[in-house]
Amino acid sequence: MASFGVGEIAFQLHNMGMSLLLLFYYQQVIGLSGTLTGAALMMSMVVDAITDPLIGGWSDRFKSRFGRRHPFILASSVPLAISFVLLFSPPESFGDTGNFIWLAVFSVLVKLSVTFYYVPHMALGAEMAQDYNQRSTLFAFNGLIGATTAATTHFLIYMFVFPTTETFDPGMLDPDGYPRFAWGSAIIITAALAFTVWGTRREIPYLRNTEADSRLSFGEIFSDMVAMFKNRNFFILFIATFLIGIHGGVQEVFQIYLVLHFWEFKTEEYGWLGPLMLTAFLLAFLITPSLTKRFDKKRTLVFATSIQVFIPSVMVGLRLLEVPWFPANDSDWILILFFATTYVQMMCNPVAGATIFSMFADIADEHELHSGKRREGAVYAARAFSSKALAGVGTMIGGVLLDVIQFPSNADAGSVSAEIVWRLGFIAGPAISMIALLGIGLFFYHNLNRSRHAEISRQLAERKSRHHMA
Repeated sequence: MASFGVGEIAFQLHNMGMSLLLLFYYQQVIGLSGTLTGAALMMSMVVDAITDPLIGGWSDRFKSRFGRRHPFILASSVPLAISFVLLFSPPESFGDTGNFIWLAVFSVLVKLSVTFYYVPHMALGAEMAQDYNQRSTLFAFNGLIGATTAATTHFLIYMFVFPTTETFDPGMLDPDGYPRFAWGSAIIITAALAFTVWGTRREIPYLRNTEADSRLSFGEIFSDMVAMFKNRNFFILFIATFLIGIHGGVQEVFQIYLVLHFWEFKTEEYGWLGPLMLTAFLLAFLITPSLTKRFDKKRTLVFATSIQVFIPSVMVGLRLLEVPWFPANDSDWILILFFATTYVQMMCNPVAGATIFSMFADIADEHELHSGKRREGAVYAARAFSSKALAGVGTMIGGVLLDVIQFPSNADAGSVSAEIVWRLGFIAGPAISMIALLGIGLFFYHNLNRSRHAEISRQLAERKSRHHMA
């Protein structure tokens, strides 16, 4: 379980760079417009739309003495590390056109490398844990590792990589910090993926084998994807997570702008959120299996996602409405309230993530019952596309909106007009939350609960028993 979870480190480091730093770096430091930055990153999402089902279908059908999933994970490590470093190292005086092309090319290469690892990695987890409740525990642990990585990286970024100085206030304007972050992440990514492959190698003999008549072709892969979208529960979860993902993507883009210009925190103050988040993630890991056992996965997901989405909007809304009793930005209480609400939000984040991954694994069983084929790769290819689309579409929308509100580049602390700051808060708070509300509503139509999954497992076991007897 630990070896599987370590693989999440690579995804989280890449995700921190792509969703948290990349647009700010190119828009604020490099000086590329938010729209061009968003358009370049949107290209990587188009590549995802094509490669996710291809890699998922390929890994479903791949045959080797090292299993179906392990070769893909190992092969992705070095290309991912190299392309990630180059993404944050554009040549100086390249111009808008050159920077746009550089960003587009290397963001595509990073996304392609992540697809080679992430889709097979998630499919491997679905194969390793075949029990309804065991999957919740496995993916909760995977979420804990990822969340811990995110929290630790958060602390290091804002405390040591981008500290506030006389020259750079906020510290995020320091151009030298971005290559340092990329190099450190690249080394850890390579080591994490190698450890995952090595640590889970003993599971290979016990994993499901590729069907004897299975072949890789574009037609077969397309048929797999069509079949998955015909599954009612899969379609509901895909659309719901996509809508919530767009909300999350825009919020991730705007978060650092809110912290530095809406709430007027220093980077070091924001950095202390990292250690606090660790306890939230640990608590989430401990309670996720119990929540899904007691309340079932759907109720757990609705509850956790609702808090995750609307808690941040409450604080922003109170500031926008200029509520008299709400603390001013120069009050110590505003930082305490920000940390408290973010703590609750971060505690719900891994709960929702682990639950949704576990629900997709259950859908793979349902699909096998109806089709007679194991297609974890196809399931998680579509899930990975939804997850990465939130970064692509959300980043694109966020970049365009920054240009719409005319947010200036290289903006020092306190230099942005009050009108632009108000628009920033309104978009990042109440406006974008309406999209997520639609996604949460769709969760209520999912009907693959514990009793239904138990019946599916029983029928699959009977089918397998008859096959062996024959």
